[in-house]
Amino acid sequence: VVVEDILKLLSGWHIKCVGLGSARPIPNAEIVEIPYYSFERINPIWGRNIFFNFLFQVPLQLATLINYIWFRPQVILANGFTSIILLLPFTRLFHTRVIVYYGSFLKDWFKHSYVRDVVKFGCKFVDHLFVNSLGSKSDISLVVPESKINVIEHWTDLKPVDPAFKSELRH
Repeated sequence: VVVEDILKLLSGWHIKCVGLGSARPIPNAEIVEIPYYSFERINPIWGRNIFFNFLFQVPLQLATLINYIWFRPQVILANGFTSIILLLPFTRLFHTRVIVYYGSFLKDWFKHSYVRDVVKFGCKFVDHLFVNSLGSKSDISLVVPESKINVIEHWTDLKPVDPAFKSELRH
């Protein structure tokens, strides 16, 4: 939702979005949808595993790399690091600016020096990060200079759900 709202602000730009599953339409954006199993249906324990997350998104990583090499955009706006990990080395070659929306928590994974080093290496290719909380800023600032990070208020267009309806859905 955050990425969609940011894209809505970019009128006048040619926007191409690549993602897994179906997407809502975004004005002025061409959307490439890769039919895929919904991440929300996966056990949350798996979803929190950085290695599973990486492997789950391999089709998206490949599609993103192919689209990047084919279209060579001036700017990449990514929802997290995983989807763009394969194309990051090419961004310097083609002088592409990289902006990442980061709303995760990797501190526990940084205990493994190889994970921290890989994320730190990938962040060298990132020009700017938007995070959704001070906690995410504190987390990612372990590997990225704070001058590259902006905290934006987390927002959503989801409507509040009536408590009676919530109860009905749970049963």
